[in-house]
Amino acid sequence: MLVLSWINIFKNLGLDMSRMIEILGHLQLRSLFLAIFCVIACSNIMYANTFHKSLYEQSTEISRDYSFIDLEILSQEGWSEAYSVSGNGNIVVGASGPSYDSVTAIRWEHQSLIHLGTLGGETSSAEGISKNGKVIVGWSETKSGHIHAFIYQDGIMEDLGTIGGTYSIAKAVSGDGRVVVGVSATSSGELKGLQMPVKWEEGKISKLKLLPLGLWAEANAISDDNRVIVGKGQAARNDIVAIKWEKNSVYSLGTLGGNVASAEAVSANGKVIVGWSAISNGDIHAFVYENETMTDLGTLGGDYSTATGVSADGKTIVGFSTTANGEEHPFKYIEGQMIDLTAFGGEQAQAYAISSNGKAIVGSLETKTQGNRAYLFHMDE
Repeated sequence: MLVLSWINIFKNLGLDMSRMIEILGHLQLRSLFLAIFCVIACSNIMYANTFHKSLYEQSTEISRDYSFIDLEILSQEGWSEAYSVSGNGNIVVGASGPSYDSVTAIRWEHQSLIHLGTLGGETSSAEGISKNGKVIVGWSETKSGHIHAFIYQDGIMEDLGTIGGTYSIAKAVSGDGRVVVGVSATSSGELKGLQMPVKWEEGKISKLKLLPLGLWAEANAISDDNRVIVGKGQAARNDIVAIKWEKNSVYSLGTLGGNVASAEAVSANGKVIVGWSAISNGDIHAFVYENETMTDLGTLGGDYSTATGVSADGKTIVGFSTTANGEEHPFKYIEGQMIDLTAFGGEQAQAYAISSNGKAIVGSLETKTQGNRAYLFHMDE
């Protein structure tokens, strides 16, 4: 959901570009060249089993109680990423396709997958899922070529519409599936085309408040109890700060000393918020915000990290960070320690979400020969 080039664009505060970057960011552009799979079905099966076995063996070096599932083996399409996971860790959603620019929304469960389709266009992506796994949200290209937010339930994908513009994305859904949050573009007035934070409830879309002097914002996540929404928005002096909405009010969470920050996920009760922020020298670091204090989580040795998910109880945080040699590795942060999870293999990898129970992590793994591959990392301890 975050890439270094995207961060650089935010540093330049190019608002006209931000909407395009928002879409591209959800596609997670990581690789232009993808693997060529075996032609013979038997060879495919042998490859899948070998690949899964090697990754599982590497994962057991971390702990006997950890297991790794390569979800790309199920889709066999060449490119996939997992963006969210149900509360119990059994259902994973994301996007899959032959290449990063030809993906459709996907639901994985119990070694099977379902293509969710589109709103009439060619591409789509699932970004969030309710705690019980019954409600999925995301974005899709429409028949007219616009990007619209969708909600998927009972086998039907429904267009959630916009606040008047031609663009919207649903990023997350509450635990009970009743409230959806995301962004939408405006259509008229001085703010025409700018990105606004929105929520959908009972089929109706409404704008969330902006910070004083702010022109735009986005909502990235919502607590399971529907009470707290988090994201980022423009503040005074063109700074971009992490923000939260609670009880019909908007609050700035500030930054770690730099001029840009974003809240990406929130615990079930809304009291623990995680995300990323620029520090005083401009580097980007993961943070946790609790008891009105933003704390720097550090890195895995590099100059960049971001927190993308948090368990329901707020005790386990996941994300990804650069190492001393510049590679991106997923991490789990617990009890004050950032743990590198790349022992299960891959050149680069990202963790995008963690289940409510804290036992499942999903994301994307990049290898030398197989391209981007969605994964589910189970912690059975």
